Amino acid sequence: MMTGMTMSTAPRLRYRRRMHKTLSPLAATLALAALLPACATTKDGGAEGEGEGEGEGEGEGEGEGEGEGEGEGEGEGEGEGEGEGEGEGEGEGEGEPPASQRVLLIGNSQLGLNPPDVAEGLEAISRAAFGGASVLIVDRFQMFGFGCNAFATGGDDAGRWPNGLAAAADDYDVVILLPAIGETRGDEACWQRFRDAAEGAGARFGVMATADERFSFPRGFTSLHEGIGGYTSDNGLLFVPAGDAWLRYLNATGADRRDLYASDSSHPGVAGDLLYVYTLYGALTGRPTVGMPKDVVELRCAPANLADGSCLDRDELAACVDDNGFNSCDSSIVDRSPGNGMHFGPNDGGGGRVAFVTDAQALAFQQAADAALAGR
Repeated sequence: MMTGMTMSTAPRLRYRRRMHKTLSPLAATLALAALLPACATTKDGGAEGEGEGEGEGEGEGEGEGEGEGEGEGEGEGEGEGEGEGEGEGEGEGEGEPPASQRVLLIGNSQLGLNPPDVAEGLEAISRAAFGGASVLIVDRFQMFGFGCNAFATGGDDAGRWPNGLAAAADDYDVVILLPAIGETRGDEACWQRFRDAAEGAGARFGVMATADERFSFPRGFTSLHEGIGGYTSDNGLLFVPAGDAWLRYLNATGADRRDLYASDSSHPGVAGDLLYVYTLYGALTGRPTVGMPKDVVELRCAPANLADGSCLDRDELAACVDDNGFNSCDSSIVDRSPGNGMHFGPNDGGGGRVAFVTDAQALAFQQAADAALAGR
């Protein structure tokens, strides 16, 4: 276990730890099995399947509503009986949240510049999806500017990685590695070390293909996606096609890709990280992302700003965006960015716009994430 572990003095290392109960291997297996999409969720939180409704008639059939209907006999209609439909009834999947998964993300600055913070955003969006239940409990091991080989030797002081990971992974149900941009299947021996350590500790192992730098579009995206996708497919591993979700969004909408980046054009900005969060959520839960929250303050605000109330909510942030997408608020707000949730895009070619995700953009993100996951 990692309890009591000292923090590393390695440069630019970030590690976030949360105490929680450790599941037995059987419980972990059941937790993962519970997340398989056995049924389609209905609008009232139930599911399509067999259920009993109350009504004035008797019969078997398909119907919508609360089960009220008139008439006797067999056929399609609203009434008492067993059938498929939307409404109130007893059956499997009445909106109960799935079992919790404890997730460890291992990567570099693709996990966010803190803020934005992909781990915080992923955990928060899963709570929002399930009425506050902790469905995904997410930690991150982050080394800025490094890749797999550095992750494998630059871990905590109590046990180097991946040897230390074997003990660490015992605390988790899922371990997801984010190889650095530029890594290929030529680096899979390193990826395999993490897989062996994770699976040896009873955790499920997955790999996420991220976006590449702005000026490597689309070649760098495709290279990462194909290399990591091939490795996970050949080995039956969880694959998170986040870079492909970016490509699908950009190709479907014709949007300016600057809008997905931070001001340096290399790292994902708030919008790009939100697309990461949607893709990770869908990969881990097996559920569609359309209809998820369109803004996640935990993703874009620092914990201190969340605590003191200075994090801008979505309406406050929107009020700072003028018709051209630039900031219209005074320096008292700008000076507290990015901790207060105000971020800016690349400042070249008329850039530097406030990073604000519109409703239409968020929906397009969700559709792209779902399409990328379906296309694995």
